[in-house]
Amino acid sequence: AMTYAAATFSQKLGGALASYLIGAGLKAVDYVANGPQTVETKGIITVLMSLAPAVAALISVGVLLMYKLDKASMSAVSTELARRRAALEE
Repeated sequence: AMTYAAATFSQKLGGALASYLIGAGLKAVDYVANGPQTVETKGIITVLMSLAPAVAALISVGVLLMYKLDKASMSAVSTELARRRAALEE
């Protein structure tokens, strides 16, 4: 339950931050809904649809590269899980 709650919270926080940043970016260039867009507005829309997701993906890759998951760490995790299961069965 705690894992699910943490995952749900992170998704909602990420969505809220993304919405805020998109709104702030559009407000900064005076976006007008359903109206003609300026060059600046078209530029920020392009950035928000291409560069921003690319930067987020690169950050995610960087975080994943720091995540150590080799045979030794997998073995340690498996051993710890087996120990915990055995402790629960006692």
